[in-house]
Amino acid sequence: MNELSIICVLKSGGDYDRAYADHLAQMVSDHLSIPFKFICFTDCGESEGYWNVELNRNLEGWWSKLEMFRMIGPAIYLDLDTYIPGSLDPLAEAVMKQKDAYSFWMLDAFSDDKKHASGVMAWTGAWNWIYDEFGESDRQKAEGWDQKYIVSKLKERHTDILSVNDHAKIYSYKHHCKNGVPDGADIVCFHGQPRPQDVGGIYWSS
Repeated sequence: MNELSIICVLKSGGDYDRAYADHLAQMVSDHLSIPFKFICFTDCGESEGYWNVELNRNLEGWWSKLEMFRMIGPAIYLDLDTYIPGSLDPLAEAVMKQKDAYSFWMLDAFSDDKKHASGVMAWTGAWNWIYDEFGESDRQKAEGWDQKYIVSKLKERHTDILSVNDHAKIYSYKHHCKNGVPDGADIVCFHGQPRPQDVGGIYWSS
């Protein structure tokens, strides 16, 4: 049986540091009961407690996220600024049920002008070609948005994009958490400012 991988990507020089990967790894451990391995693709060196994989390419900013596709599924990817108040089990179980297939899940976008977002993704099988085929012209065509590139590559191969929202109650901090975390929330996404460390409280508890 293939073990589930939970993946994050930490590129140096931005808003995030190793504390974000450590914090995310701890939240996953607290809220996922099935066996998994936590993997951080990074150029920040080794850290104890989980697997560290060196980034291969010096891609700019969040484009380094594409290196996650070097990992064959079953896998779930989470942005570093993700808060996990509820269970990840239903999403993980849905992915593991498809472990012998080639399936791909993306987050439903929080803005009306986009359909899919890349803050939470999952896949089974090999999707390394999304990373291998990426070049400068692709970055320009995607107008700086990694999810636009990912969606375009999936559509090229007529891939059905499944929704991670079917298996987890996912909310936006900016749009849904002004009065606290909604009841029953499994995941809260911090897309853009502020970051969890800026907000503090339950979002950055040790």
